[in-house]
Amino acid sequence: MQSFAGQAELGEFLQGTRVLINLLPNTAETAGIINQTLLAQLPDESYVLNLARGVHVVEEDLLAALNSGKLKGAMLDVFSREPLPQESPLWAHPRVAMTPHVAAVTRPMEAITYIAETISRLERGGAGKRSGRPPARLLRRENPATAGFLLINSPVSCYSCGKQKRRM
Repeated sequence: MQSFAGQAELGEFLQGTRVLINLLPNTAETAGIINQTLLAQLPDESYVLNLARGVHVVEEDLLAALNSGKLKGAMLDVFSREPLPQESPLWAHPRVAMTPHVAAVTRPMEAITYIAETISRLERGGAGKRSGRPPARLLRRENPATAGFLLINSPVSCYSCGKQKRRM
């Protein structure tokens, strides 16, 4: 597993990240980290999953990336305002899947399965019913347990906003 740490390595990490899963803690350094600048560094048609804190995502920037096609989809478990206001465009966005702030009680294999199924549905162009088995390529990867961004793609990588790389 490749590990990245600190601001100097963030760009390199993002360039190889097709599925970005945010599990970062809420700190002054991480507030608003998923913004226009970060999203622009991801490959086209990437996915963003926020399972950590709503303050990490600048929702207007996320919507702009989804609407432009830069992002293929997003899965959000938390929001900058909770409950999410009824007038939020996230509710009806065809490329957004939402969960009701349940990431803390999710079992790892259930989360992996749900994430894989969500990505698969979004790749097929819709948010239809859960289809059964997730793509095998996503389940065969290691599931590193660390606080930070995780990449479910080949090769498996992790990023820590601290200066030290994590050992996996």
